[in-house]
Amino acid sequence: MAVARPVAEQRGLRWFADARDQELVGAVDAVVLATPPASHRELACHFLEGGVHVLCEKPLAINSADARASLDL
Repeated sequence: MAVARPVAEQRGLRWFADARDQELVGAVDAVVLATPPASHRELACHFLEGGVHVLCEKPLAINSADARASLDL
């Protein structure tokens, strides 16, 4: 974050310290989840519930229950 904030501000861009920020959901049409697989379910469900399209790097989830939860949304 120490680098992200000044670079974003220099370019007139908004930045978010947390992907779960509700303001981010309203600011984007789609996200790419390139995070560790253990966080995919939480983040995918967060964005999908907000109507945001999600492209998730593989593996989709760490188990079938997590994968099903994301797919059901």
